[in-house]
Amino acid sequence: SDLAFAAFPNPASDDLHISYTLEKRSQVLVKLLNMNGDLAATLLNQGQDRGKQSLDCRIPAGLSKGFYLVQLAVNGKDITRKLLVH
Repeated sequence: SDLAFAAFPNPASDDLHISYTLEKRSQVLVKLLNMNGDLAATLLNQGQDRGKQSLDCRIPAGLSKGFYLVQLAVNGKDITRKLLVH
């Protein structure tokens, strides 16, 4: 299962909406990584209940334009989506 993980709009400039579905209460970590895998920002790190979840966040100020990875880590499983910041 890919947890129905989506990040949009893509490309993004200011705001980012992330949605996913949890099968059970889980610790959720959402990170923005550069294409080398280095951490650009931590967007979420908290326990969340099962079911559909959504996160609205801002693209961090001063982030260079280009491609990034949005990584969702749940219960030891990582899923990534490519994101263009412009």
